[in-house]
Amino acid sequence: MIVLYPEQLTDIQYEKGKQEYRNHMKFVTGSADGRVKIWPYGRAECEQTLEVACKDKEHEWMVLAITFMSYSRRLVVATADRKISFYEITNGQKFSVNTVSKIENLLAIPLCLEYYRWEQPSYIDEDQLAQCQTREKNGDKKENEKESREKKETLLVGDDLGTITKYDFTEKDWHYCHYNQKQPNYCCNAIIEKEYQLQLEESFQESEKEKANRNKNIQK
Repeated sequence: MIVLYPEQLTDIQYEKGKQEYRNHMKFVTGSADGRVKIWPYGRAECEQTLEVACKDKEHEWMVLAITFMSYSRRLVVATADRKISFYEITNGQKFSVNTVSKIENLLAIPLCLEYYRWEQPSYIDEDQLAQCQTREKNGDKKENEKESREKKETLLVGDDLGTITKYDFTEKDWHYCHYNQKQPNYCCNAIIEKEYQLQLEESFQESEKEKANRNKNIQK
């Protein structure tokens, strides 16, 4: 179980210790049936259920670990089917029903998750600003781009083989799945949509061929 505090879920500021602050706290639990449940503070009733790894009763994979990435505001769920699923906050402070990203086909079963959010500079001092401006004048943008792409958050995954894998993320909008495991900070949704459209077209063409064959057989 993990506890989510209002400052992790929203930009709205609530005064700590007040009832309104507690009303926006949430508890997240995972279970052996592959489901994750979100519970509001002070009420013994489930607010939302995420079916992470439970296609049916014969294929229910246990939830093994949960954490929350506060920078990108994503709930991370590790399950026994060698998969890590990511859910984001939607309007109304609820989580998306479908995953926004996955790390799939892992070599081992992920048993534990640890999250670290790197400190972000709240300002650039005058010396740093002068250096950036000098680089821009000299046409050297690479160093500035390198600084702007510093890692924002890190996810550590421990598995049943005794291995710890580290994932560093530099952007809020990233995608990590079997389509793209070399550049986790590159979003490949366009590739996924294109492949899905090709699959639909192939399926439609096969359906049309089957219809044509059936019509020929009827005519005979």
